[in-house]
Amino acid sequence: MDQEKIIKQIFVRLEKIEKAVFGKDGTESDVIRHPNFKGATGGLRLLISKGFFSRKKNFGEIKKALADNDYHYSNQAI
Repeated sequence: MDQEKIIKQIFVRLEKIEKAVFGKDGTESDVIRHPNFKGATGGLRLLISKGFFSRKKNFGEIKKALADNDYHYSNQAI
């Protein structure tokens, strides 16, 4: 295997790792920065910590805010 091919493979693997760690847009996700916000209640606890519930919210707003922060729960779980 030549060096150029090896380097290309390394870059492909590095890009996959960066997407997993930093998210799709290249920025560090809240889950990475705030490891306490994981599990079944993690997304809701993250929204609470950001003051999201300082005013009354409907279900659609909550579900969208969770999805915007990469928390994808079923309706029943929310």
